Order: sequence, then structure tokens, then C-alpha cells
Amino acid sequence: MQPLPAPWLGQPQPPQPQSAPGPGLGALAATLALAAVIVLYAAADREPQPAEPERRRRSAREPVVVGRADPSTAREIERLIDKYMEMLRISGPRPIVRLRDNLGRRWLGRAWRKIGAPGTTAAATTTIELQRAIIGHQRTLERVVAHEMIHHRDFLSMDDLDKARLRLGIRQEGHGEQFLQGAAMVNAQMGPGFVTIKSDQEDVLATNTRLFFVLIQPAMRDRLGWTWAARLSPTASQWAARKIAQGARLVSTTDERWAAGPRIGHGRVAIPEDAENVERLKALYDTGTPVALPTASLPAAQAAM
Repeated sequence: MQPLPAPWLGQPQPPQPQSAPGPGLGALAATLALAAVIVLYAAADREPQPAEPERRRRSAREPVVVGRADPSTAREIERLIDKYMEMLRISGPRPIVRLRDNLGRRWLGRAWRKIGAPGTTAAATTTIELQRAIIGHQRTLERVVAHEMIHHRDFLSMDDLDKARLRLGIRQEGHGEQFLQGAAMVNAQMGPGFVTIKSDQEDVLATNTRLFFVLIQPAMRDRLGWTWAARLSPTASQWAARKIAQGARLVSTTDERWAAGPRIGHGRVAIPEDAENVERLKALYDTGTPVALPTASLPAAQAAM
């Protein structure tokens, strides 16, 4: 690009040396992140740090399952944790296990560990969360526990550089080479395909017995769509009332196939893709158990009726 004339001199400025194009913003951000990791790692190398602070060091035999769980379930989970601590040759604290009961779940088990900044309080061990729906089937429960215990092993083996990356938001591949090595160790003893990266058709889940709400409404091309909610907030109730005035129906059900779409009040609807579910949704619209909304949620004209 040629320099513009200098208006105060009336003559062009002398040619300026052209600089080479700089790196893109993505490359610059990656360079800065890497530099920050190196600085953190070098600081840890230069000044030996004490062991990462913990809220409270867990004893080797402290109960694994915390929160609401019946004694037999807690004992079985603890037995499996001990089994895979030994099988995977994990040295360190056992994980904490919490049971969840989520409708519309997208996972059967998950593991996480909070890594605090140097000098701050950090979690003493991994937290593993398990869905209650897997508790009733022994093989499914053990497969999920084995999977999450590999993550526990990998978390405990993180070095200072891994932790520095994580603090910067640079996450490791959760099911990379290290995980696959752990899966191979388990599968060598438990059989091929016992631990997989994702859940598969072999997993058996308990049937849901909890009622939840499904709002079924006319959608595109004379087809029905749905949204759902475990509970109706005041905002969701008002949204449902407006849709009911336009021909929608609010029903309750325990069929979890309808707990896999958008939530009531979020503005989007899910539409069945296969003929079987098209018919199932129509039957639920026609014969499902209706739910009466609180009067305060209804439009004025309906509330006055």
C-alpha cells in the first residue's frame, strides 16, 4: 500500500519499509497460551512447591459414596471401586462417588477433578457421578464404574504441566491414548469390549417412574412437535399457557423418549423423525393425561372462563 500525501507538507511522505504479514489471531493466541504454560511450569520448577493443597486428605478407607444411597448400593459401588483401584494399579486416594437421577440424561457416568491455581484450595480427589438408572443392572454398573475409574487413574497421574494447561482451559483428550491403554488393561481381564469409549446397546437402564411434563403443539407441515420439563417454572407455565391457547396440549408422562428435546419455554420444538414416534406423539396428544396450569399462568380471557 502506497503512503498517503502528508497534507501539511503538500508532498508525499518518503516510502516506508514494508513489514512482513504477521501471524493470524489464532496463531498469536496459541503462542501466548503456550508462553503462559511455560512461565507457570518454569516458576514451579524454579521454586519447589509443596504438595497441592487439599480441603481435607481422605483416608484410605473413608466411605466412597456420599449423599443419598441405600447401604447395599453403597457397598457394591465401594467393592467395584476397590476392584478397579487394584486392577488399574492406582496409587492414591479413592474417588468420591455421587448418585444422580437426571431426566433427559446424556451420560451414564462422568468423572471430574477441580484443579485450583497454585496456592489455592483444590479437590483432594476425583468426583465420579453415576446415574441411578444403571444401579439395577450389575454388568452395566460395573462397565460404567470401570470406565470412570480409568479417568480417575489418568487424573491422578497429571503432572504440573498438565495442571497448568488445564488452568488455562487447555483440556486433554479425554479418550486418547492414555485412556485406551487403561481400557486395554481392563478388557484383558474382563473380556473384549467391556470398557468402551461410549455407552452401547449392551447397557441396560432402569425404567423411569417419574412423571414429567410434555407440551405438544402443532409445528411445521401439519406435524406435531414437543418440548418438556421436569418442573414448570412461572416463566415456563406462562409460555405453556400461550401455546395451549394456540392449540397445544400439556400432558404428563413417564416415557423418557420425550425427555430428549428442548425445554418448555426455550423457543424451539423437537419433531419426531421416524413414523413410529410420529404416531406415538399423536397418541400422547390425543389421549395423554392433561395437566391443568395454575390460573395465574393463563391469559386473561381463559382465566375469566
